[in-house]
Amino acid sequence: MIVVESPRKCEQEISYVCSVIFEELLATDYKLVFSDTQDFHIKHNLEEGSVVVKSSFFNKIKSDLLKNEYMPQLPLKEWNVDKEPFANYLLTKTLPVIFGEPGVTYNEQVTRVNIDIFGSVFFMLSRFEEFVTSESDEHGRFPANASLAMKAGFLERPIVDEYIEVLKYCIQERFPSVSFSKNKFEKIITCDVDWPFSPHLESLRAAVRKSAVSLIKQKDTRGAIKTLLRYLYAKSGREYIDEHREAISWLLNENEKNSNIVRLYFIPLKTHRLDNTECFSSERMKSLLRNIHDRGHEIGLHPGYQTFNNQELFSASAMNFYMVLDELNISQPVYGGRQHYLRWNAAHTPACWEEQGFGYDSSLAFAEVTGFRAGTCQEYTMYDLNHRRPFRLKQRPLITMEDTIISPRYEGLGLGEQSLDRFLKFKSICQKYEGKYTLLWHNCRLVDGRDREIYSELIK
Repeated sequence: MIVVESPRKCEQEISYVCSVIFEELLATDYKLVFSDTQDFHIKHNLEEGSVVVKSSFFNKIKSDLLKNEYMPQLPLKEWNVDKEPFANYLLTKTLPVIFGEPGVTYNEQVTRVNIDIFGSVFFMLSRFEEFVTSESDEHGRFPANASLAMKAGFLERPIVDEYIEVLKYCIQERFPSVSFSKNKFEKIITCDVDWPFSPHLESLRAAVRKSAVSLIKQKDTRGAIKTLLRYLYAKSGREYIDEHREAISWLLNENEKNSNIVRLYFIPLKTHRLDNTECFSSERMKSLLRNIHDRGHEIGLHPGYQTFNNQELFSASAMNFYMVLDELNISQPVYGGRQHYLRWNAAHTPACWEEQGFGYDSSLAFAEVTGFRAGTCQEYTMYDLNHRRPFRLKQRPLITMEDTIISPRYEGLGLGEQSLDRFLKFKSICQKYEGKYTLLWHNCRLVDGRDREIYSELIK
């Protein structure tokens, strides 16, 4: 068994990060003991020697944990790992050092790792910087350009997973009898159902507006006429195709061809004009939910725009969600979801999910640029920095969202080979680290054949 001897500092935080690293990410038995040491000493109860990992982050912290002065100093140091035996496990030949120093040294008894792996992993997973940084965008979200990952140039790499590879190599090189269970790559296919039914068919004004956009901006005369005809059919009681509802059927069919389970997240309560207007308990919503459940897919929560820092609104949304599913006799092993507009606040949002009994949240991504906001593609237990204790709630980081890559307001790559390559790049990184590739594609973006071509390729 591995024994981790730790400094007597920040014992709650160190207990948490050791649990995540050894139990969740490396899936191995370990024992944690606290002593007067200054660094982390990893030993084995049956083998000689030790792996010593520098501790700098936790050693700096006094009674008050959440201070900006504990942030890493820019520019970060870079470790050239080109000649290191674990270089092939990393994405590039240089590794940014969040805390500590570059390098690892070996002698007969001790492997000394100069990077503060434990402090750096805690910093990234807990979203420490989002507590001590007050910057926000027009939607109240912590922006990518305020993050250390963006400033230091490592947003597009799962830095936590890379640090774990270094640690894993050093432990196994020192203690050959130690084995780690390997994670298995998994595709997590999700859909935020912002609009389960087309809002353009709700009123003549909405239909005319949509037709005008098709005609003037997109030069799509056929699409403009189609919208008006569908509105007229809907109001006259004749059969018509609702593109948003049809897109849900299409994505379910397409994923079933590939034996994929889809997680579809719904807004159960309107909290803002940017939430949909469909009543969650309407007959057509109930019919849709029954269909999804009967086909073996997962139904989740997509709480409205104003819920991310409002416990009362979040609770009302969750109650409405559970009430309708209970009425339909729908039961699942785990319930989770994602925040609308990716509005997520480190100090408030995880507690809302936890208090309402959800098993996971999948909101951690930046809307404006693709990357690893938490530094990992692995699911992990979250940490409550307010009360300095682990949550039960898991975080399932969102890796790619179609709007981020395709939309002109964000990366703006459009629909083509360039955008497909970008999606596949992040999928391949998740495969390399045996993580979870969590993909978000909204049903309202699957009404076009070009979107469907890219989507079909990604879910294979």
